[in-house]
Amino acid sequence: MSAHPKRFGVAAGDVLLVLAGLGLLAALAYPRVERRLMRRHADEARAHVEAVGAAVAAFRKEHSDWPPSGELGEVPPDLAAHLPRGFSFRAGAFALKCDRWEAVEPLPEAEAEPTYEEVLGPAPAELPLSGALDSTLVLRPPVVAFGAITVQAEDDRILAALLERFGPTRSFVRDGAWTLVLPPEGGSGERIP
Repeated sequence: MSAHPKRFGVAAGDVLLVLAGLGLLAALAYPRVERRLMRRHADEARAHVEAVGAAVAAFRKEHSDWPPSGELGEVPPDLAAHLPRGFSFRAGAFALKCDRWEAVEPLPEAEAEPTYEEVLGPAPAELPLSGALDSTLVLRPPVVAFGAITVQAEDDRILAALLERFGPTRSFVRDGAWTLVLPPEGGSGERIP
C-alpha cells in the first residue's frame, strides 16, 4: 500500500481552462446564431407582408375598393375574413399596419377654364346655357386611392431586409418603420367620387 492515498478531484486551473474554452466557443457561435434569428424574423415579416398583400388584393376584388386603415398591430376588421385564421399583425420582433391612402391627381394645365362644349360636346338645344347653368364647367381634380403596408420593428436589419426584398421603388424606410406602397393597378388610380 502506498503512503499517499489517491486523490480524485479537479484543480481550479483545469476548471478555468474548460470555462475559457466554452466561452470562446460561445463567442464564436453567437454571431451565427444571431444572424439566423434575424433572418428568421425578416422571413417571418416578409411572409406577413405577403399575406396582408394577398388579403388586400382579395378585398379589392370583392369590394372594388381599398380596405379602411387599421391601427398598428391590429388586424383591420374588414380584412380579417381574407386572412388565415388566427393571423396576427403583431409578432415578437415587429408589428404591421395596413393603410388606405388617397392622393389628389393634378389636372393638366390649361390656358383657360374649359367650356361645357369642350368637355362634354355641344349642348342639347333644349338646354339653355344662360342664367341657371353657366357655360363653363369647373373640373375637380380626381382623387386616387391606393394602399400601404407598414412594418415597425426595433431591429433595423429586419427593415433593411424588407427594403432589399421589395425594392426601393416600391418601399421605403423612415422613422423605424418600413412601408410598402401598393399602387393602383395598371398605374392608374381608382377614382373616388
